[in-house]
Amino acid sequence: MLTRARVVAATLVTVLGLVSLAHVLYTGFGPLPDRAERQLGFLDAALASGRDTEMQDLFPEGEYFTRVLTGLAEAQVAAQLGAGPGSAGYLDRARSRLAAIETPQSVAVFGSGMVPEHGMFAAAWSLALAVAIARASHSDADREAVRERAAVVHSALGQSDSPFPASYPRQFWPCDSVVAAGALAEAISLLDLPWREDLAAWRERALAAADPDTGLLPHQVDDRAHAVTGPRGSSQAIIQTFWPAVDRVAGVKDDQWQRFSDRFVTTKAGLVGILEYPSGTGGDADVDSGPLIFGVSLSASAVGLAAARANGDHDLAGRLIRQVELIGLPVGLRTTRYLFGVLPVGDAFIAWARTVPVNDVALNTGSGRSAWFVVWALPSVLLLAAGVALWPRTRKQGRTTHPYPAHRPAD
Repeated sequence: MLTRARVVAATLVTVLGLVSLAHVLYTGFGPLPDRAERQLGFLDAALASGRDTEMQDLFPEGEYFTRVLTGLAEAQVAAQLGAGPGSAGYLDRARSRLAAIETPQSVAVFGSGMVPEHGMFAAAWSLALAVAIARASHSDADREAVRERAAVVHSALGQSDSPFPASYPRQFWPCDSVVAAGALAEAISLLDLPWREDLAAWRERALAAADPDTGLLPHQVDDRAHAVTGPRGSSQAIIQTFWPAVDRVAGVKDDQWQRFSDRFVTTKAGLVGILEYPSGTGGDADVDSGPLIFGVSLSASAVGLAAARANGDHDLAGRLIRQVELIGLPVGLRTTRYLFGVLPVGDAFIAWARTVPVNDVALNTGSGRSAWFVVWALPSVLLLAAGVALWPRTRKQGRTTHPYPAHRPAD
């Protein structure tokens, strides 16, 4: 009985070691996976069962983000499919996400009486999703929906008091205004709206409020755009995702991505990540950053994939998506979920980030392959060795007598 139990244990540990080793090596050196459609299959089912509402109990804007990021990924997949089969289904679902984030119940969490009415966070992401849908559908109705939302955002960004309108009553987050400006830039390009000079003027006003040490926008400001909290990774990752569209439409280019990379992108134990606080400084974790591991924010690192793609940083994007595959442990037969689907909002961030269009102007090339993945394979090798060591050893017993004599005795 003991030997049988040992054989079972050895088999399980050996198989686990082999699977783990294959996972690490394929993730590190194989082709980059494209799981967007499989992820969206999981997210569609998760939202249909009300799991987006569960996310609101765990994260600020958890419900909203789960819906809007899923919709953005669906619209981008529809754009990639073009007129191919399946595109219409993704567009229909993306439109349903847009309707869901604009219900009275959805926007009630942001308050009212602001410009825009429910704050810049809601207006910004709503416009971003509307633009993504219209670009994929080429529908006149969708384009008109963009025009209406863009007019609201354009008016709000043009206020004289500050380039950063309120996101919540008396709360001002530059990140949300950059999302709005980036979405407005895409709307200007899509519909040829006459606001390029206005957007360029907003850009200059926004950068005037940048942190003098890093040259990056603050995390939070007051109603006069004076910094309350300096730059942080959780907001900078989103800012850097939408800033290239502003630069492109304004007809200028600066070193925002380089500044961000120098102060927030780090490598620890071979893994790349986004610091929550600029290198050389520190701070505590909070609801924006999520848990910090050696100063690295997992949420900022996930969004960092979107930022890297938007800025044409192929090497960083490749490393980040490989790490998502390594650490996120994707599972599922017909659909894919990460970390066993415990947090659909996390899956929504990953699906959105991996579908953000890659900047046409590449900063570098690379697929994210790294020799460090060999190092990360060592635990798998040790597990495999442990499994082999557990196998029972059999020892041949030498005979002390022969069944027949070597020589027959003489008669």
